[in-house]
Amino acid sequence: MSTAENQTEHSVGQEHGIFEPKQVELKKQPLTGKQLSVRIIIAASLVIIGLLAYFLLSDPYKRPVNKYYKGYSAGKPEVMAEAFPEWLRNAEVSDTTMTVNAMCTAMVTLKKSNYGENAEVQMGIIAESKVDEKRLSQIEQGIKSHYGVNTDVTEGKNLTLSVRYILSSGKEYSNLEYVTVYRIGGKWYMLDVASDQAPA
Repeated sequence: MSTAENQTEHSVGQEHGIFEPKQVELKKQPLTGKQLSVRIIIAASLVIIGLLAYFLLSDPYKRPVNKYYKGYSAGKPEVMAEAFPEWLRNAEVSDTTMTVNAMCTAMVTLKKSNYGENAEVQMGIIAESKVDEKRLSQIEQGIKSHYGVNTDVTEGKNLTLSVRYILSSGKEYSNLEYVTVYRIGGKWYMLDVASDQAPA
C-alpha cells in the first residue's frame, strides 16, 4: 500500500472518530509518605485481626497438652515443661520431691525404655469435663500455701486422651491417658504430668 493510500485511510478513520492507539510509557510513581503509612497501617491491622481470630477461635486449653506431647514425642523434656507455670517447673510438686523438669525427664526416659529411642507419640482428646468450683478453690489455695503464689484459678478441664505410640518397626500401641488443665492467671497450664489413672 502506498504512502498516499495510508494517509487517505488515516484521514478517513479520523473523520469517523477512529484514531490509532498511541504508545504510552507507564512510569511507576514512588509512594508518598502518606501512602506508605496507610499501607503499613492496613498490613498491621490485618495481622492483628488474624491473631485475634486465632486466639478467639482456637481452644486455648488444648495448648499446654499439645506442647507437652510434642516435647514428649521429640524426647525433649524442656519443651514438655513449657506446659507448666514457670514458678512450678523447678519446684517440688509431689511427696517424692521431684520437680516438673525431673518428672518430664523421667517420662522421656520411660518412653524410650518401653517403646524405643525413636518412637513417635500422637495424641488426641476424646472426652472432656469441667472441674467443679470447689476443686478450683482448693487448687488456688494449694498454690498459695505450697508455692507462695497468689493467683486466680478460674477454670479447669479434665481431659481424656487417646495416645498412640508408633515404633520405628511400624508397630503401634494405644493407651488412654488423663490430664487436667487449669486456667491460672488468665492462661492455661498443666499442674501434673499425664497419667494412665483417671482423676477421682
